[in-house]
Amino acid sequence: MTGLFYILFFWLVGNVLSRLTGNIVSGNIIGMVLLFASLCLHWVKAETVRPAARFLLAGMALFFVPFGVGLMDSYRVILDNLWAVVVSGVVSTVAVLLVAGKTFQSLNRRYGAPLPPVAEPEEEIPPLPGEEMPEEASGASASATAGAEAEPATVLRSETPDGPSDAEAR
Repeated sequence: MTGLFYILFFWLVGNVLSRLTGNIVSGNIIGMVLLFASLCLHWVKAETVRPAARFLLAGMALFFVPFGVGLMDSYRVILDNLWAVVVSGVVSTVAVLLVAGKTFQSLNRRYGAPLPPVAEPEEEIPPLPGEEMPEEASGASASATAGAEAEPATVLRSETPDGPSDAEAR
């Protein structure tokens, strides 16, 4: 019961602050930000809010019923403005993807995510009969032996995060 009190209290405080500031930002958003801040600062314990939050989340589908009825009631307005709805949906989706991608790239460049480890070869697989090593792969080894007869190359198979891969080696 205390958790529901905290959720409703921060919702009320957020709505009051929203009204005082001229409804620039929704009171629901302000309330949730305040609740999040109080949870981070340990002013409110997560254990007290968790049962009420789980109860509200379990019934979340029920909260969308009035919006669905409102959409069905005003379908004519939506049909009249269908192109605007579709274009704004596509443009906003592309904008979100671009901003999220650029943000990820910027943070990745700044903090540098570690590369996954390179898998070591697990077993040697000989080349198939009649299969020869390509010239590019054997060119370096042929010049290194300088006239000595080159041994046939073997194919090394290893598991990588992308799946099995084959590599040629001597």
